[in-house]
Amino acid sequence: LGHQVQHASAGIYDLRARTDLEIEARSTSAVPDPLDEIDHLYRRTMEQRKEPS
Repeated sequence: LGHQVQHASAGIYDLRARTDLEIEARSTSAVPDPLDEIDHLYRRTMEQRKEPS
């Protein structure tokens, strides 16, 4: 039983370590929000339509 508990806690520790790394990677990445990009393209298109050709 003690061996099983030790094995389970090692697995939980590994899972938590990987989860913490993934959370950190996602919070520090500078990936732009796709909705912001769509909004920017829409505004730029509307501005171009207002300009005289």
